[in-house]
Amino acid sequence: MKNETAEAIADITSTGETLKANHLKILNDGLIHKSEATLFKSKSAFFGKEQMNAESKFLAHILSD
Repeated sequence: MKNETAEAIADITSTGETLKANHLKILNDGLIHKSEATLFKSKSAFFGKEQMNAESKFLAHILSD
């Protein structure tokens, strides 16, 4: 028989009632899970001017934050 309990629950709340009803607390740092994304590009694939412009715009966008 499985226990079927969670170690953590993420909830969007404005009143805090869900947290109180389930005897939960807000994490001090608010961090649930740290992760990162990695972007790869083929060295052998052809990238024309349109693809290079799209890549430049994308990288400028994600690096601006």
